[in-house]
Amino acid sequence: MVVAFENAELRGDRIAFLHTEVLEGNEGKGYARTLVEEILAEARRRGLGVLPYCSYVAKVIRDKPDAYLDLVPGDARAEFDLPA
Repeated sequence: MVVAFENAELRGDRIAFLHTEVLEGNEGKGYARTLVEEILAEARRRGLGVLPYCSYVAKVIRDKPDAYLDLVPGDARAEFDLPA
């Protein structure tokens, strides 16, 4: 059963996360955070830089910078209001 999904686009050695959505009736159960943490872990396994155009993905990175900030290339962090 699908409860949440992420729209993403591969751009060379970077992956742009565009939109995270939780299907109606599944909100507030932690599915979005679980999904985002899993996709960030997969980006790390694949050696991809992360471009968090999705505000929720950026929020997860801001909430746990020690775990995820290094995934966002330094030259892209200002665009997403992330620390250098």
